[in-house]
Amino acid sequence: MKKRLTLAILSLCYFGGFAQNTDPVDAIYERYSGDKFSIAVNLDAGIFQDFDIDIDTDDLEQRISGTIRRLRFIGFDEYRPGLRSEKEIVEELMRIGYELAIVPSEYEDEHSQMLIFKKKGQRLSPHLIIIFNDREERKANIILLTGSIEFKSTAS
Repeated sequence: MKKRLTLAILSLCYFGGFAQNTDPVDAIYERYSGDKFSIAVNLDAGIFQDFDIDIDTDDLEQRISGTIRRLRFIGFDEYRPGLRSEKEIVEELMRIGYELAIVPSEYEDEHSQMLIFKKKGQRLSPHLIIIFNDREERKANIILLTGSIEFKSTAS
């Protein structure tokens, strides 16, 4: 009887560990936010409901809309190690099925860079990930928005 009870408890613990954190983007945040400046805010559904952002380039119009339920921010304390961490995060995002959204050239210059990621091949993405670097200010930051985020794009 004790063996069965122990086996049942161990099985629950084993499967419970998988159920706790199945979202790879959550795992990325947990891994990289540890000793950095980080903020995580759960939002009331009405705060950022029906937001709408237009990103237009010469040949492409992109519209981002939806509802944001959670906002997370990581500000890397040291610029160079932050860039290395961001490179690892970009590789991980690509591996788990995210793609880079096209960012207009006026959003970037020789001093700054912005990368926006969405779920690959889907109009509806559970996350919007924005990576921003400012070489002049020596800042590396990541913003993770979670919710129901829709990407629409049309070629001009």
